[in-house]
Formats: sequence, structure tokens, C-alpha cells
Amino acid sequence: MRDEILALMSEPDYKALVPRDIMKALHSENLTSVIKTLNELEDECLIIHDRGGHYALLAYFDVYLGVIDMKEAGFGFVKVDSFTKDVYIPYNDILGALDGDTVLVQVLRDTPRGPEGTIIDVVERKTRSLIGVFQKKGSHYFIAPSGKLTSVTVEVMPKNINQAVPGDVVKVIITNFGDGHYLKGKVDKILGQFDDVGMDIKLLVEESMISHTFNDQVMQELQELPSIDDTMYRDLRDKMIVTIDGADAKDFDDAISVVKLDEETYELGVYIADVSAYVKEGSALDQEAYTRSFSCYLPNGVIPMLPFMLSDDLCSLVPGEDRYTLACQMTIKNGEVVDSDIFQSIIKSKARLTYEQVNKWFVEENVPEELKMLNDAKTLCEVLAKKRHQAGSLDFDVPEAKIILDANEVAIDVVPRERGISEQMIEEMMILCNETIAERLMYLDVPFLYRVHDEPEKAKITDIISLARQFGVMVPKVQNKIHPLFVQHLLESLQEEDQQALFNHLMLRAMAKAKYSVQNIGHFGLALDSYTHFTSPIRRYSDLIVHRLVKTYLLGQNEIDLSEEELDRVAEQISSQEKRIESLERSAVDMKKAEFMQNKIGKCYNGITSGIQKWGVYVELPNMVEGLISSADLIRHGFVYNENENSWRKKDTVLRIGKHVKVKVVDASKVRRTVDFVLGGNDDEE
Repeated sequence: MRDEILALMSEPDYKALVPRDIMKALHSENLTSVIKTLNELEDECLIIHDRGGHYALLAYFDVYLGVIDMKEAGFGFVKVDSFTKDVYIPYNDILGALDGDTVLVQVLRDTPRGPEGTIIDVVERKTRSLIGVFQKKGSHYFIAPSGKLTSVTVEVMPKNINQAVPGDVVKVIITNFGDGHYLKGKVDKILGQFDDVGMDIKLLVEESMISHTFNDQVMQELQELPSIDDTMYRDLRDKMIVTIDGADAKDFDDAISVVKLDEETYELGVYIADVSAYVKEGSALDQEAYTRSFSCYLPNGVIPMLPFMLSDDLCSLVPGEDRYTLACQMTIKNGEVVDSDIFQSIIKSKARLTYEQVNKWFVEENVPEELKMLNDAKTLCEVLAKKRHQAGSLDFDVPEAKIILDANEVAIDVVPRERGISEQMIEEMMILCNETIAERLMYLDVPFLYRVHDEPEKAKITDIISLARQFGVMVPKVQNKIHPLFVQHLLESLQEEDQQALFNHLMLRAMAKAKYSVQNIGHFGLALDSYTHFTSPIRRYSDLIVHRLVKTYLLGQNEIDLSEEELDRVAEQISSQEKRIESLERSAVDMKKAEFMQNKIGKCYNGITSGIQKWGVYVELPNMVEGLISSADLIRHGFVYNENENSWRKKDTVLRIGKHVKVKVVDASKVRRTVDFVLGGNDDEE
């Protein structure tokens, strides 16, 4: 009966019916069975009924299943798989939903910016507890959550405070979800005082529910690591092999060697820590690495995927120590890999070099004699970069913010991370190695884990093209299929440096999210037909899986036995975990940016508009801090929001993305992880 009901409701001319009429349409005489099946289908969110008891598929009533992304101001957006744009949910239509909940949303209207709707049901709760700062106001106790849930207040009755005192960071179990803005709960755990050193980031870690300690079983396995058969490894300990990493790095996944064979030909060796030699499939170490999926890099340290005994010691390619690796040696002629050899090796790194050190040698042209291969490496990677660029590979060159902390872990500066010649050189080598591994496994036609990147949505690129034309850039119309070269040429058409930076940022936002998949659809951003992650098994579980697959299918060692379906589940887990890790890392940086700006209140800056919304205008400062000019301040200055062109307009003044504006800092909140601006200010801008 289930299939018959769904088939009936899928007919083009179907009109919503009450159960008795559905029974007649099915030529059934069992009303009880019909009602039971309708209830089951409704529980599965496949159908729904209106107030009159008429049943139909969700879409019949403009109702859809999705996941809500809450914003700090208390409104949200619901992501529906079949929609190109998320559904905007106003503050008063949240219906008790919290960030990450699966909800039923009814679309009420379409606008130029996208659909708007209301939540009609919370199907599945993601959030059942919150982390926040315990506070007291009068005789009432409550917690103020951080980040996306700052519009939420959780009241705690005196009998449920569990000895918490104002200023404590606590975990609260939600006992009543209320309207999604005013909740009730009880204190479950006290984490410490908000002003304790490192507590602000610890709050975020607890909030994210990302594991940051290792259980006893994992620690016991560290004392019983498997023995390794050296005869399985090619001895390369005499070869000139070095590592190049950031000055503060401690886990060295990769080492390199370069030999120039003739004017057009090089041998590039990439040697990757053989983590799979120590972490065996199904072990407690493996299960924990799978759960974490990634190391998480925060302003005050790292939450490692593997215990430090492995990540910083036994697996790390430290200089002067024998280390087991998986090697990929490539013969490259005119930028093309003409031959490759993949094998296990023992290496002894000859030097631990830093990016800063090598960049200085390159600029000053004084690479030490014993490291002259670095000059060949630089030349080789210039050839590789040119070839990638010609194919359409995208390099958005959007600087990352580096937070400078003092001894008490307080943010004292925000600076761009340097990306010099040596960083680009290592990046080219790792990309080529990952591509080579992916191609070798692709041709074997075996279950494999690819790193894929789909092309962006045409609508998003069309919006960016419209904006580019406002800057006077002539861009051709988007065809049915977007090619990386089209995006590359668009970005290179911009002349001014700040415009280039802005459009790099906008285009990066418009790109699809790279993910892991057993289905090889290629990598749009790199303009590659096949790609994987092989070069960082200390900090990415995907690479550990790929190492096992390489050993199984290329080296004949039967390290892993996963069907395509099982491998697909692994891909889903690590892709999902990647989003959580990135969210935590981004939240920590945003919190520290806000902390840095707290003593800049009252100061004026020149910035550039980076986002236009009905609730205000986002402005990015030269130090990469982004803040919001609220709609209230814009209206106070006489601006009116124009929904059709997504701008704020005042007579002849129009605020669109890319506009230079002067702003004054009026607030910065670590708890909300936000910075607030107002328009204008005096002339002492920085």
C-alpha cells in the first residue's frame, strides 16, 4: 500500500485528499490500513497533511526537508538539496529550531535574493546541549551561548545550577526548547572560568563536540605498536632528502628530493610518512583517527588526529632519524610525468628546513652548496605551475589570517600568513604527487578514494559576472558548462589590486565544496581529471586510507579490504568531519579577531564592502578583520535597501560589494565572535 499511495500522490493532476478518499482512489476497503500507512509516510517526512486532514507529498504544500544554518542575529537559512539558494527564515519563524537541526520548511514567497519561509516542524535535533557563560541577572540564572547561538538565552532554575557561579563556562543540557530563542536547561558540567588562559578556545572545542583526548585503549596500543619488516623498504638513507615546513610545524608528513637529469627532465621524489605501518585497520588507533578524520589547527595549538608519540615522533620525518615512508618518484619532462615509481622506502632526512629560511635563500640567491638541488626544485616547480595555469587551474590567492598571541593567549595582532616561493614550490610538488597516485589507481579501475571538486553553480557565477560588469570588466556570457579557464580569465581581467582580492574572495565563496568520493568527477579548481589526498597521512585520515589502497592494489600487500559501498561511507564520514573541523578553526580565528579588536573600539579604518544583506553591510579591513554595519545605522544615514539590485542606496551614493568606505569600530564581542561598525568617523583612520 505504501508504494500505491506514493504513486497516487505523484500523479501530475493529484489533488490533496483525506484518508477516506485516498482509500477509494486505491480501491481499498481497509481505512485503518490506509491511515496507518499515511502516518508512517508522514513520520518519514515523505508526505504531510494540512489543517483539513488532506494528504499530499511535501512539495504539494511547498514544504521541504532541510538543515538549518542559524546566524548570530537569530534568523537562519535552510539548505534544501533540490534548491540552488537556501531558504531564508526570519527571527520569528524559527519555531524552536537550533543550528544544525533537520527541519520541515514551508516556502512562503520568492524574492530576488532567494526563497523565504517558515519552520513548521523540527524533525531531528542536532543540538541537545549548549556551552556558554553562566550569568546571573537579579534572581535569575541563565547562560549566554557563543557564536551562532548568541540570540539564544537558556534559563537555569536555582535547583539546576550544579554549583556554577557567574563567569563559569558550563555545559547545559536543554530541557525545554521553547521558541528556539528562549530555552530552559540544567548545568551538566563546569569547564572553568571564561577568563582562564585558553578557556575561550576550549569553550569552542567543547561546543564543537570534537574529541580532544585519547582513551586508555589508544594509549595502550601505543605501547604495543607492530614491528616493521625493513626488507619491505628500499634503502634511501644516503639520498639528499629534506623537509620544508612552517617554522612552528612539528609533524613532518612529507620530504622531497630533486635531481636534474637533463635540460628538460627532472626526477622528483616525494616521500610521505608511512603511518599505515603503525596504525592498522580496525585498531583502536585507527578507529580514533577515523572519528577525528583530521588534525585541527587552532591559534593556541593543535588537536592531533594521532597521538603526539606518532604525529610528532615516530611518523614525523625528523632530520637525522631513520623513517619509514611511501615514496613516489616521478620522471618529469617539460612539465609532464613520463614515468613514476611508487614504493616503500627508509629515508634519513638531511635537513629540517623552514619556508622562511628557503624563501630568504631564493631571494638572496645564496642557497647553501649542499642544498643546491633546491634551485632545481624551484625551476621545476615554475614549469609545473605554468602548465597547471595553462590548463585552467585556479589560484585564488586569498590570504589567511594568522593570529599572534601573547603569553596569556590573548590576541595582540592579526597578520596575513606568508606564502612565498618555497610554499608554492612544495604545493606544486604535492599536487603533482597526488595527481600521479590518483591516475595510477584510476587506471586500475578499483574502489578508490578521490578528492573531487564539482563545477560552481551557473547562477552564482552569473551574479559575479554582473558585479564585474559594474566595475567595467567585459565578460562573455556563461555557457552551459563552466570551464576553469573561464573563471581564471575573469579573475585576471580585473586590474586593481583590491578588486582582484575582492573577486578572489567572492569566487572562492561561489565555488562548490571539495569533498571525498568514490565517484571520480575530477577536480574543477585544479583543472584535473583525477585527484586524491596522499601526502598528509599524519593529519588526514583520507591519506591513510589511500596509503592502504596503494599498498593493496599497487604493492600487493592486502592492507585493506573495502567494497565501494564501504569506501563511500568512509568518504561521507570524513567529508562531514572536514566541515566540522573547518567550522571550529574558523570560529577560533573569528573569536581571536574580535578579541584583538576589543581595544580598537572608537578607532576609524578604511575598508572595502565584502557583503551586502538586508540586515546590513559587511566590511573587510586591511588586517582581514570583517565587521558589520547594521541596517539600523545605514537607515540612520539615509540609506534604503534595494532588494532587486542587492544594494543600499542614498541618492547618488550606492553601497555594493567592492565599495571603499570609512568605518568606526563600535563593538567587538568574543562571545558572539563579531565586530560591529558604523559608517564614517574622523580622519585618524589607520
